[in-house]
Amino acid sequence: MTPATTKRTRRGAKAARNENRARRSPTNSRKAGEFTSAELERIAERVFKLSEADETEVEIDATTEALTRFANNVIHQNVAEKTVSISVRAVVDGRTARATTNKTDDDSLRRAAATAVSLARNEPKIPDLLPMLRAQKYEKVARYLPRPPKRRRRIAHAR
Repeated sequence: MTPATTKRTRRGAKAARNENRARRSPTNSRKAGEFTSAELERIAERVFKLSEADETEVEIDATTEALTRFANNVIHQNVAEKTVSISVRAVVDGRTARATTNKTDDDSLRRAAATAVSLARNEPKIPDLLPMLRAQKYEKVARYLPRPPKRRRRIAHAR
């Protein structure tokens, strides 16, 4: 499984646009159905523009899962699936709710943002609700090893 996650928050209507407010995982290679960090950022920005909440959080999970089955030492079945999940959390007047979609078109994003706001307005007020985190900086993390470790290479050459 290879997750690429972006989580962004916006505080109020006048959010600072130049702040680095995203947590990103670099993608290893560009394949059909996969999203780049820039595409995930654009999706989050579209949701922010569509949201009418006091505070909005967008969490995007893009995953690739693969399964290979063997029978009689031969590949019998190979299955791969790429999914995306966009979760929108809205805070309205001390109330919070979340809505999720797996579609990236404007209508689906608009529906998810509107649903989160509508649900939040119907929730009871939380008096000790903390504000969303401000901009965070995260280190980029490599999710793969470009070369096998030295020990494995020595074992492979010894054969």
